[in-house]
Amino acid sequence: MYVALDQLNYRVEPLASSFRVSVVLAPIPGAGIVSYGITLKFDSDAFELGRPGLEIPAGLNFNGFAGPGALSDSGPGFISVKGTVDLLGQAIVRYDAPLVVSIILAPKNAVPGETSVLSLEPYFTAGPEESLFIDGDGRVLDRDLIFGSATVEFVPEPSTRALLGLGAALLCARRRPGRTLTKSRASRTRCLA
Repeated sequence: MYVALDQLNYRVEPLASSFRVSVVLAPIPGAGIVSYGITLKFDSDAFELGRPGLEIPAGLNFNGFAGPGALSDSGPGFISVKGTVDLLGQAIVRYDAPLVVSIILAPKNAVPGETSVLSLEPYFTAGPEESLFIDGDGRVLDRDLIFGSATVEFVPEPSTRALLGLGAALLCARRRPGRTLTKSRASRTRCLA
């Protein structure tokens, strides 16, 4: 079973205000899940948290018997969230969708052509023996989980790509001073710029 990001590779413009990465569980256990805990680690020189930071599905936005509002923590280079289904309701409703949480990140100091890595790991608040992912039948899934990672590639924004393309076309179209090409030779000449 995988706790992974919804893409292996994200292509992000360095000047983008923010972008969303979604954490998914696959495959979903037949009994769904009733609790989870994840940390997303990122390069604090390349990203900061965007607004609203976390988007938690309503069915997982509880903190055990403390009630509504999953537990979260963040700082430079990480954001963590741990939550449950509603344990105070009349009946426990298992969560059976792949989406666990979405995280909003904003690029900072990003340069086109550079890459950065996002990685997932368990979010323990009571030590490594704590059970995080539990299915609707009470089975602890933690030992069966593989936490994933993804790469973010910073790509030029469309206007920059257009300018780069125009510059390349001008370089190809330029003629060297003092040279003329015959019509037949010109048709066989390729741009080597």
